[in-house]
Order: sequence, then structure tokens, then C-alpha cells
Amino acid sequence: MKISPFIFNRIWLPYAYGRQYPQSPLHILRWLLRTQYWSRGRIGEYQLEQIRMQLKEASDKSDYYKSALSGVDLGNLALTTLQSLPKLSKDVIQERSEELFTDKRDKGIRHKTSGSTGIPVEIYLSRDAEAYRRAGHLRMLHWWGIKPSDRSGLIWGNLEISQRKVNLLKRWKRDLLNREYFIDVFKLRSGTVEQYFQELVDFEPVYLRGYTSGLVQFAELVTSQHLDPAELKLKVIFVTSEILSEKDRRFISEIFGCPVANEYGAADGGLFAYECPEGGMHIFEEAVYIFTGEKGEACVNEYHNLLMPLINYEIGDRIE
Repeated sequence: MKISPFIFNRIWLPYAYGRQYPQSPLHILRWLLRTQYWSRGRIGEYQLEQIRMQLKEASDKSDYYKSALSGVDLGNLALTTLQSLPKLSKDVIQERSEELFTDKRDKGIRHKTSGSTGIPVEIYLSRDAEAYRRAGHLRMLHWWGIKPSDRSGLIWGNLEISQRKVNLLKRWKRDLLNREYFIDVFKLRSGTVEQYFQELVDFEPVYLRGYTSGLVQFAELVTSQHLDPAELKLKVIFVTSEILSEKDRRFISEIFGCPVANEYGAADGGLFAYECPEGGMHIFEEAVYIFTGEKGEACVNEYHNLLMPLINYEIGDRIE
């Protein structure tokens, strides 16, 4: 089912977001399009203000942080001294998750990791933090000239709603809001790729998004089955969840005839960084503060999540 971009952008999306989030991701997006030009100093001041707010909420209401943050002078806290506070490991989240909550009545939005770093964990995100994640993603799309109403293809796995298992009402709602055509990476093979490809062509996506390995596999199958990738007329392809090598970037780009952009994030830690058309990898500093240890191990603070604060969270990655 297709609806006009005007109805989607001006009526349906504000209505849907307004029902789901205290702050609409569309309003946050308009703010992000201004903050991306802030000075280094102003960004730092904003981050420190938000982190102090999160630390105060955590130390007042979280059983875990009442002990972990005892004696910390929040009034004199700086971003550099934040790095000296105790680190949070995945083991603590697994074993003491209930103690992390600031409000045990509100479980928020559940996110579960795949365990790609070795230990799968389950966290709960406040609706404000989720709205910032969505707004950050919308800003990335905006950089590449993509509107919220533009359709996309998603090559993913473990989908809760499979393309072939939803009833008509659920499919109608999903297509209205998400505007995505799902390809189950676990069902993607030589015997299924032609049908997936033709349905994707009929769906008319503006861009694709998915696992690096899934997109490489899709590109290989499209060429091996002599399908014409130019029929998709893609503007860009976004890869996420896995490392993007330059070899894979060139291969995917050459097959589909469009740029390939990198997105870096984690279900448990937030949207960390995304690539612009100029090739820069930009940290989503309006929502996360990231620093590294001596060996490049990443510690993250997604500071809009006041429900289940993860302060100085060691996500299990190494970055430069």
C-alpha cells in the first residue's frame, strides 16, 4: 500500500511519534540540524549538563548507583573526571539489572543484544532515549538527501515480524509507519533471491540497510543469478552491526552503483556514530559521550536514558 509523502510526513508520522514518545523524534531532528554546527565548547557544556542530570537521577534512585556513586561531587564533575568513575560491565547488567533501574514501575523499551561481543545482555531504554536514537537516525538519512517518507529495504535477521507471517492489518500498519521491505538474511539463498529481488524492485526503495555480511551475500546472489541491480535505482546503502572493510564497501558499491555509508551503534549502548557523504564518521554527541581506555576499549554514556542508566559502560568494542 502506498500513501503520499505529504500525508506520511505531515500527518501520519507526527501522529505516530506523538503517541509513542514524550519528545517527538521529528522535533529533536529539527534541533539536531542546528546543534551539528555548535562549537566544540558548547557541545561539551551540553554533554556535561546532561551527564550531571543522569548521575544525579542514578545516585538518588538506583540501588546500584547509590553505592557506586557515593561520595562523588556532582557539582564539580567534569567530562575528564567522569572517566575516573567506576566502569559498568556486561556482567553487572546480567547479574544486577534490577538494581540499575531508577523506576521499577516503568520498564521502558526493551533491547537485547545478539552477543556479538561475547555476552548477550538485555537493557531497558527510556522513551526519551529511544526518541533520540530515532532522531539521530533521521539526521543521518537527512545528510544523504533521504526523507522519512522514503521507502527502504532491510536485510536483517531474527525478525519478530517476518515479511511472510504478518496478517494484512499488521502489514498495513508496518508499511505505513516503517516503510520497509524486510529480507530475512537466514532465508536468503540462490533459491529465494529472485523473488526477494523482484518484490524489492516493486517496493521501490530509495536505500538499503542491513548487516555488512547480509548485504555482501545479497550482492553476490544478485550477480550469480544474473539479476540487474540497476533496477533498484538506489541512492545509498547503509551498513550496521558489523565491521565494514574497504573491500566490502567497494564490492557492495560497485554491484549496486551507489555509495555505501557506515553506521556504528549497539542495541545496549545507543547510536554512536554515522558517516556523512563527505566520508567523515561523526559521533552522535547530542546523545552519547564516548571515551577509550589505554587499549582502546570503548566506554559509553547514553545520557538521555534516565530509566536504566549505563554509566561508563564497557560495550566490548575497541575503537580509535
